[in-house]
Amino acid sequence: MKIDRGRCLYGDLMKRPLNKPRIMGMLSALAVVTYVFVSLVLVSPNTPVRAAVFSVASPYYTQKWNVFAPSIMKVNTDFSFQAQWRDANGSLVKSEWVNITDIEQGNSLGNWATSRIHKQSLNAMGAYQGRYNKLTAAQKKIARDTFIERSGNGFQPIGNSELIQKLVDAGNNRSSVISFLRFDAEQQFKLSDLVFGWRQSNVTIDGAVVNEYAGVIERNGGKQ
Repeated sequence: MKIDRGRCLYGDLMKRPLNKPRIMGMLSALAVVTYVFVSLVLVSPNTPVRAAVFSVASPYYTQKWNVFAPSIMKVNTDFSFQAQWRDANGSLVKSEWVNITDIEQGNSLGNWATSRIHKQSLNAMGAYQGRYNKLTAAQKKIARDTFIERSGNGFQPIGNSELIQKLVDAGNNRSSVISFLRFDAEQQFKLSDLVFGWRQSNVTIDGAVVNEYAGVIERNGGKQ
């Protein structure tokens, strides 16, 4: 009799329709509780639990500035150079510091469609800084020194082999040293010149087009 009663109760439960609003409410509450829990874990101090949750939830919860501006500048990096030479009396003369990056940024400010060519020195400085950061502290000290040596009455660049060995001995990471020196001391690409002969234009421009273009120039305050 107990078994039959159990079967009857089971049958009654199977016949009842599912309460969809209640199920949707439970799922919504579960989603809210999960979101709040993950949010609290992400802003909590560093713990193994936070690290585990962050690795899974980071693509969905975190926001970065590069979502809106992929090329945003995170640091104010300037690339400047200074030249030195000897005058007719043999005295050492140094030029003023020239900030190349400032010249480029001056052409970029206020321009919402800045050309990539306006960031050449900034890109070069970023690459150079990245390779420099891979050196050890002892190697960085050497890299900040002058790469020239006295030769007779003048100076000459330190030889590549000698410079490489000096840096390798200070850190024993030859690949990073070579990468840094290639960007610092060696010419990256060989220059090539292509000289073409004169060309004769065979394009005939319609006079109406010329007049229309002249009108555009005049309406915009230009001079023909």
